[in-house]
Amino acid sequence: MNDTSNRASSSISDDILIDGNIETSGRVKIGGTVNGNVTAGDLVLEPQGTIKGRVTADKAELRGNQKGKVVCQKLVITSNATVQGDIHCQDLVVESGAHLNGKVQCKPK
Repeated sequence: MNDTSNRASSSISDDILIDGNIETSGRVKIGGTVNGNVTAGDLVLEPQGTIKGRVTADKAELRGNQKGKVVCQKLVITSNATVQGDIHCQDLVVESGAHLNGKVQCKPK
């Protein structure tokens, strides 16, 4: 897994709507709505956040609403999250109470 601790960090607040893709090798926190694909080194989808598109990340923590395929090395889906889409990852944590609808495929390194 890539080290994203020294990379740039960006934040999209809950009053922002983005129609388009986001690409960064650093960390991004999404509290608003993204209608497009998100590629990041480290992604945090806040509880009020929504992504409608593919997520590709080294590490992702989904706390909000995700609709689309998720491809990452390490994925955490928290108890208040809703994920609709197929998941491909190496490590997966799904907290009790999370809503997940899709196929899950986890392959070790």
